[in-house]
Amino acid sequence: MLAFNQKDGTLVLETERGPRTIHVEDGRVGFVQGDRHASAALARVLKRRGVVPEDRMLRAEQIQQRTDRFLGEILKELGALDDEGYEAAYSEALAESVFDLQLAKIQRFEFVEGQALAPDGTPGKPIEPRLVVDSLLLELTRKLDQWGVLSETVPSLQEVFEGTGIEADLTGQDDLDGHAGGRARGDQLIVDVHRHLG
Repeated sequence: MLAFNQKDGTLVLETERGPRTIHVEDGRVGFVQGDRHASAALARVLKRRGVVPEDRMLRAEQIQQRTDRFLGEILKELGALDDEGYEAAYSEALAESVFDLQLAKIQRFEFVEGQALAPDGTPGKPIEPRLVVDSLLLELTRKLDQWGVLSETVPSLQEVFEGTGIEADLTGQDDLDGHAGGRARGDQLIVDVHRHLG
């Protein structure tokens, strides 16, 4: 991935969850119109942030499913999301998606020079904003380091932890204070746990 800042084209990946693509141009990476993963990732971030009213999000998702247009474009047209909110949320969604791809089992990959391709192989226009490769790599490295600490306390990647509202009695468990597992709750993001420990 370090050489991506010198490439122009699409990295086509066959993963255990199906085909994925990452478009690379001028040292920046992103997704292409027609990539349903881009819309799903944006929806996940916006729902987590709670910045779009639920009824508007539902309406935009219905339009997206019918038309196969990018969700961000639809939300902006509906007036549910301004340019600044969109750029921040989509940049976060893009970084998370690339991070997820770093953890995925890749069965096959190919770099197709000079083309912008969606996962189904159709050409498309790159979705803006795209992220600068160098800064993205630094962010991915940081997240991988965080995950390395947290993954030691997570028995399975398939398990989802949800808060029960019951606080455990940790009297006499001072050794847990410096360990991420001693502070993690099911309703926290990895970044929040890291910030608390930092």
